[in-house]
Amino acid sequence: MKKCPKCKTLWTDEIKFCGKCGTKLEHAEIVTEEKKVPVKEKTETKQIVLPEKIITTRQKSSSRIKRIIAVVLIFAVLITGGQVVIHKVSNSINNPYVYLSNGKFYFVRNAEKNEPIEIPVGETEDYIKLSISLSPDEKYLYVLRNYDYENGTGDLYQCQYKKLKKNSSKNEKYCKLIATDIYPSYTPMNEGKVVYKSEDSTLYFYNGKEPKKLQKNVSQFFYTENEEKIAVECGSYSEGYTLYIVSLSNPEEKTEVISDYGRICLINDLNNIYYSEGIDMASRYISLAGIDREKRNLGVMCDGFYSLKDGIVYYQSENEEKYSVDDMITDSRGETETLQNIREELEYISEDGLKPIKVSKDGETYDVDDKAYSDWTHYYGNTLLYASLSDFKPIDLAEIQEDEDFIENVEEKIELEFLDAGLHLVSGDNEVVVTGDAARDLLTMIDNDENGMSIYINETDVIASSDEQVVAAKIDKGKVSQFELVSDMGYPITANKSAIYYATNQQKDGDIIYYDVYAYHNGKSKCIVPHASMNLVDIYEDGEILANTDCNDGLNLSLINSKGKEYLIGEDVSSYIKYEKNQIIYLSGHNLWMYKNGKTDYLASGVTWIWSLDTIEKPVQLGYADE
Repeated sequence: MKKCPKCKTLWTDEIKFCGKCGTKLEHAEIVTEEKKVPVKEKTETKQIVLPEKIITTRQKSSSRIKRIIAVVLIFAVLITGGQVVIHKVSNSINNPYVYLSNGKFYFVRNAEKNEPIEIPVGETEDYIKLSISLSPDEKYLYVLRNYDYENGTGDLYQCQYKKLKKNSSKNEKYCKLIATDIYPSYTPMNEGKVVYKSEDSTLYFYNGKEPKKLQKNVSQFFYTENEEKIAVECGSYSEGYTLYIVSLSNPEEKTEVISDYGRICLINDLNNIYYSEGIDMASRYISLAGIDREKRNLGVMCDGFYSLKDGIVYYQSENEEKYSVDDMITDSRGETETLQNIREELEYISEDGLKPIKVSKDGETYDVDDKAYSDWTHYYGNTLLYASLSDFKPIDLAEIQEDEDFIENVEEKIELEFLDAGLHLVSGDNEVVVTGDAARDLLTMIDNDENGMSIYINETDVIASSDEQVVAAKIDKGKVSQFELVSDMGYPITANKSAIYYATNQQKDGDIIYYDVYAYHNGKSKCIVPHASMNLVDIYEDGEILANTDCNDGLNLSLINSKGKEYLIGEDVSSYIKYEKNQIIYLSGHNLWMYKNGKTDYLASGVTWIWSLDTIEKPVQLGYADE
């Protein structure tokens, strides 16, 4: 190995110029010792144990902070290569990974030993991050090579990666070409079976021996746990869509399930398919169909709730029981003319404003609230917000002065009573009622928001934000009555069972904007990552945090351990894989390194990407289309 005389970076012997500072390495010092990683310590970050991981992406602009994409247990799209929870592929394989170097794919069975084995699929001129996939039964590795960016297709190879030998000349029998010019949306199944779509939008099923044509003119397909059948969507937006259930063994066995719909929203299984009606994509009506189920309309999706997660759908059905204005107003003077006039003026509320909120999962419907006020029903962040007539106390018209603003005053009284009764927040199994000043604050934030309202809740806390103002509160016996301002220049990131996370204290250093990242738990805030660039903040279940705390010279990857100490892992990092505690494989420039317990070892050169086999995303069993 050569050590750069200027910046002291280590390079392989064949490298002639330092990839970091450009210094010529002709007379560079030859070293054999391990590279020691500089350590910088910070003590202000306190220990916090987090069961889930947060991801963040770059800001959109200085005028408006981009909302952070949060995904549980999956690395950031721009720079990461794995996920936090590790499951072993086999006893003989320890922390396996794949990397692409000089156009060739290499498999490393054991990260500790670093003995790369070339995968015999030939060289590739181009690639995408989705080049590598793993079958659900973990028997086969799939490689998409020669990706054509213009056509969006590549060539698909199947490899029995566990059988690969150190002598790569004997490995060709373990890899074979499945198809050419296919889209990256292919789906590996068990026992070497694959479903893929060709360049001409024809869907094929490879049964382990040969491909079979399933359907032409396919726009997308949905894989479920059913190994015998698959949901296939044909058509286009202009011509309309049709969804079929197609037999994998006998493509002629095809059943039309729905047609002329807007989009597929969620497929739990082939008998529970949620979709929006009509070609018009703006249609918010949600319906349910299935191979053995009659089509039926459920109702209207809750406003803003278009990201259907966890296999559930929130919607508002038509009134099963009609509520009248008399549920909201009364007159202690009796049946007065005033009461009759107000009934007529406010009839619109009872006709359109009150609709039951329901939730559907696997075709089963459950009541959330049968007296929800539609005008205030919306989905923000991870939370459904609605007002309910259930706790509403009717307004006495006799107590309101009858003048030219009488109607407006009655409507204002109704609104105030809804606020006093409380705004309901629902997210998963968590539910809270926001009352009094806190409810008024929420409504004001909603009314004044221009850039996107967000609300996050968990078992202990609530955080809401609007126009970079962040308020929070501890939940007390299922209720919140008062918010505190935690940031007037920030935004929430996400929530999990342990805490709700937000970024604040914007700092600008040159062209780079940094934030302090806080965890809000049980009514208290703690800074967990100071001075972090928001293109990278990853928080792991073992309490460790990977963050970019200095990117003036490129992305510098730092590790903040569970005791709050910060260690510089590597400079100018483009991708990485985190394994167990204190072990990280990362790509800097085109050189691959492994950090472990404060030391860094060189692994390979000419590397353009890395993938972790332990954490490559498996085919999604719950198929859904998320706009």
